[in-house]
Amino acid sequence: MAGLANETLLRTALKLLGLVVGTPCILTLFYVAKVFIGAQSSPLMSLQCPPGGRFLSGHMLMLTRGHSYENLSKWREQYGSLFAIKAVLGQRRSVTTDTKAIAHILANSQKYCKPEAARWHLSYLLGNGMVTAEGHEHRHQRRAINPAFSLTNLKNIFPTFMSKAEQLCDMIRHEVADAKTARVDVLQWSSRAALDIIALSGFNYDLDTLHKGMDGSELATALHRLSSPKTFPIIIFFKIFIPPLRMIQFDHQSRETQHTRGILRNIGVNIIKEKQRQLSLEKTDKEATIEPEYGKGDQDLLSSIVRLNTEAEGENLSMEQMLQQIPTFLVAGHETTANTLAWALFSLSHNQVVQDRLRNEIMASALRESAAISLEDLNALPYLEAVIRETLRFHATVEVITRVATQEDVIPLEKSYVAQDGKLHDQFIVKKGDHIMIPILVINRLKEFWGEDADEFSPDRWLKGAPDTSNAIPGLWSNIMTFSTGNRSCIGYKFAIFELKALLFQLIKNFRFDPAVPYGDVIRNELIVTRPQVKSERDKGAQLPLVITPVAHE
Repeated sequence: MAGLANETLLRTALKLLGLVVGTPCILTLFYVAKVFIGAQSSPLMSLQCPPGGRFLSGHMLMLTRGHSYENLSKWREQYGSLFAIKAVLGQRRSVTTDTKAIAHILANSQKYCKPEAARWHLSYLLGNGMVTAEGHEHRHQRRAINPAFSLTNLKNIFPTFMSKAEQLCDMIRHEVADAKTARVDVLQWSSRAALDIIALSGFNYDLDTLHKGMDGSELATALHRLSSPKTFPIIIFFKIFIPPLRMIQFDHQSRETQHTRGILRNIGVNIIKEKQRQLSLEKTDKEATIEPEYGKGDQDLLSSIVRLNTEAEGENLSMEQMLQQIPTFLVAGHETTANTLAWALFSLSHNQVVQDRLRNEIMASALRESAAISLEDLNALPYLEAVIRETLRFHATVEVITRVATQEDVIPLEKSYVAQDGKLHDQFIVKKGDHIMIPILVINRLKEFWGEDADEFSPDRWLKGAPDTSNAIPGLWSNIMTFSTGNRSCIGYKFAIFELKALLFQLIKNFRFDPAVPYGDVIRNELIVTRPQVKSERDKGAQLPLVITPVAHE
């Protein structure tokens, strides 16, 4: 009897295992067939397309292993401003650098939204905040959050930028104290500083990773592991493009993500409830002086959002909606800035004339100022402005954005394109479900917009005035596509620019940066955000070693 019971139990367990494993497999097969059949009738099949690519991954893996810009630039030169590439399961993705088409696509967010795969991947990292929301939900969240990024509010939190920039310099100075020069991973330090800044100015929550390191708190450790993997997890790649595989939740990456989300949620609930409690007490007793649990003052972004949310009529965010902004701010707000700063230092280390010129301007300004450096002081430095603009043009850390058509549409074109049949077309018809990729970095470096030196780091182009041809680019800021455009453009672009100015001001004032490895040994590693990596040290993941020498001040 015992043997029979064990046999029955084994059969039941095998059936359950078969159900758990078999269901995703069967759904995947149906999904693959549906996608492949649908792809064959897409207008994208008429576009010229590079050879090669596998059925399962197409050309997509080539765009996630450090070769995105090179491949897209090569294909653009070969096929023109509109072409296709192969995606997973026999699908096609159109790629366009046509400015008229891009303006049309990004101005019509109802017709062109973020693809479901991209929204899933972003929500996997960021939760369901403003970056992943679409339609009415996105407009509702953006209207509620936008006032927190006003110039007045950013001026109020600017001292936090400068304070953390000074702390960053103190920590680097300590690291090179025992030697005249030292090889330092500037990405590690820029990441710590940017994370501290967004946590403190975003939520009045001081992680203090500058002193404690990325392992100094459970939140910092979890965020670092989640947002900075050494390689793109292959299971995530296939989950992005094959939805039935998302049912698999027992892999390491899924467990790690769930753990991080739990930490963020617990901290977020405490922060928001504390801020709501403070506001409630302020209302009942105008004379009350409340000491916040997570720091001093309420100039941070989340305090502004909670305050505005309390006072707003009809635009209120729920507790869940406010909670979702915390991982959005933390991951999106620190990864892009940290890597942009690292790339800026990389270019300056290889352009010593530019670095010296910037330092001279900064030192002259610092000597003139007796009080604390203000945002107005930094905005008055033309060469610092030029270096920031050129960095954001030359080193766009999000290299490609994608939109999917929600209905059939006719996309107007600035230039005609040649289809596979060899005929010229002056407009492009897309059907519902077709994807359009916009290669930001390629556009930012096109010679037809920026001149023959477009693929060179040259801040002087901004002092002379950007070429008139660059006016055709429909970018939100400074005729570059780095912050996108339209109502899905980067809501925190001013925050990022002011933060970069503060950090670069202090770093160039205090240190000289030289290359630690040859120029060609530093490659780009595209994992949503483009991170620097040393070719011969791929096992170490993202890093940017530079030789740092303290500047002696008279």
